[in-house]
Amino acid sequence: MGLFNKQSKEEKTEDQRKKFQEKFGLEDLEEKDLKILDTIIVDMAGTGGLFGQFQTITFNAADMQKVNASWTVVRQNWLLLRQLNRINQKLDKLIKKQGEK
Repeated sequence: MGLFNKQSKEEKTEDQRKKFQEKFGLEDLEEKDLKILDTIIVDMAGTGGLFGQFQTITFNAADMQKVNASWTVVRQNWLLLRQLNRINQKLDKLIKKQGEK
């Protein structure tokens, strides 16, 4: 029954994080980065962040363009984060390989 299926706060946060990671392709982040990701998710969900607050406001066309531009920057930042994470993983492998020689 859905009424009695209560998740703990940690389980809800974990579920939100997994959905967010899948949406933005961030499945390979390290544990220390996941803590930062949790904070970002809370901010973007509207419990303290600017973008979450946009969900409850009505905009005119000019304001909507600004909001869309802001979201574009956010998406670009996620893309850069994924790329930097891949570079970091490759560097770690290279350093490990060099240490074995």
